[in-house]
Amino acid sequence: MSLRLITKRGTSNKIVEDDISYNWAGQTFKEYQSRRTASVILSKRNKTVITSARGTVTKYLENSSEIESSKPKMAYITTERGTKRRLIKIN
Repeated sequence: MSLRLITKRGTSNKIVEDDISYNWAGQTFKEYQSRRTASVILSKRNKTVITSARGTVTKYLENSSEIESSKPKMAYITTERGTKRRLIKIN
């Protein structure tokens, strides 16, 4: 028996060809949940995914460019309860 899953806010459909068990209570569900959790945790992902913007944007870490920044040579420090700034050199 196949099952049609609606995903991504109702814009995408999947057809799953797995055996469907309608018993979602008690020990049967606990066994299913432990098998599913173990398979998800033990599976390794090839790429690291970073999500942002409330989970709507996904970026792969391997494809993103690294930010190259040099060390700052000077910095401002606030003094007198935040009312004045002093510029200092950092070695």
